[in-house]
Amino acid sequence: MRDNDGSNTRTMWSERDLDSALATLHSDVDTDPNTLDRTRGMLMRAAENPGEAPSVPDADDGVIPIARPKRTWRSWLTVAAAAAALAVGVTAVQSVSFTGEAPRISQAVAGTLSDAAQKADAIHSQDQRPGPGQFRYVSHHGWEMVTFQGGYGTFGVLAENVRDHWIPADEKQEWLERRDTTGREKWVKGTREEAEAAGIDVYASWWPEGEHKAPCGDFYPSQSADGGPPPCAGKPGWGKPTQEWMATLPREPEALYATLRSTADSPYDDPVMDNYQMVYNVGVTLQTGQVPADLRAALYRTLAMIPGVEITEQGVNLDGRQGVAIGIADNDQRYEMIIDPATGDYIGYRKVATEQNPDYEAGTVLAVTSVKTAVVDAMGAYPHN
Repeated sequence: MRDNDGSNTRTMWSERDLDSALATLHSDVDTDPNTLDRTRGMLMRAAENPGEAPSVPDADDGVIPIARPKRTWRSWLTVAAAAAALAVGVTAVQSVSFTGEAPRISQAVAGTLSDAAQKADAIHSQDQRPGPGQFRYVSHHGWEMVTFQGGYGTFGVLAENVRDHWIPADEKQEWLERRDTTGREKWVKGTREEAEAAGIDVYASWWPEGEHKAPCGDFYPSQSADGGPPPCAGKPGWGKPTQEWMATLPREPEALYATLRSTADSPYDDPVMDNYQMVYNVGVTLQTGQVPADLRAALYRTLAMIPGVEITEQGVNLDGRQGVAIGIADNDQRYEMIIDPATGDYIGYRKVATEQNPDYEAGTVLAVTSVKTAVVDAMGAYPHN
C-alpha cells in the first residue's frame, strides 16, 4: 500500500514511541516460558579465557561487514545507527572490557544473558522444527529509516514495513517471502513536501514488495554477465545460516568466541568496530529466526564475553513482548538486540544514533524490528494466534 495521512512533522521518535507503534501490529505465537535454576557461575567460568583466533577469513566466510553508505545525490537506506548508553531503572550501564589477562565482566550483562541461556537450554528438547510438509514461519515487523542526502541537504523518514518468510523443513526446497511497505511513515528530518520539492523520488530506494519464491531463500541473487549463480550456490555463514552450518559451530563459549573473533575483522582495522562486528554477526543470525535453542544459549553466553557489550534498557516493550536491550556502540551508532530472559527468546533489534552520528540527533531511532517465529502446516499460512 502507498496510503499516507499527509502529516508532516519534525518530531523525533524515541525508543518508547516506536515500541508503542510496534505494539499495534498483529501478534503471532509466543513461546511459553520455562523455568530453570539460574547458574551464573557457569557463564563466569566460561568467560575467563576467551581465546582469540589470529587468522583472518576470506571474503566468502559468511561475514556480514558493516559498511558506511556512499553520500550521493540519490536516496539511500541508512544502514546503521545506535544509541548513547542509557542506564534504566536500578541497573547501571556497564561495559565488558579486556584489560590484561582476565576480562572484567558486567554482572548485569552476565546475569541477564545467563538467565536467557538457561531458559533456552531448558527448551532445547522441545525446540520447534518443521516436519515434512511443514514450514518455519518467520515474521519481521519494523520501522526503518530511509535517508535522502545530497547537495540539497538531508531528509529522513521512518517507514513501516512487513517481511514474512516461510522456510521448508528441507532448506534447499522452495521458500516464500512476502514483503509490504505499509505506507505508514514518520518524517524525522524535513518533510515530504520539502523532499519532493528538492526533486527526490521519495519511494525510489524503498524495499521490494510482493511475493517471491526461490530455493534456499535466494530471492535476490547477485547478477553477473552469465546470469548470476544458481540458487543455493552461496556459502552459508552469519546472516545466512543453514542448519548444517549451524551444527558445525561450537557450543562451548570459549570456542564459539574464537570463531566469532576470527570472522569479525571489520574493513576499518579498528578494535571497536571488530567488537561491534562480532555482536552484529550474532544479531543478524538470531534475527533469521532459524537458530536452534542450544546454539542460541551458546551465543548468549558468548555475547557477555565481548568487550563493550552493555545493557542499555531493562524494560523494552517490543510488539507487545517484554525484553532487555543488549547493545554495543561503534563510533556513531548503536546496535541493540532485544532478548526475553524469561523465555530465552530473541525478539528483535533496534538501531539508534549516538552523539557522534553526523546525520541525526543522539537518541534518534533509525530502526526497530520485532521478530517472531512459529511452525505452520502450509506455505503462506499464518499462525492461529
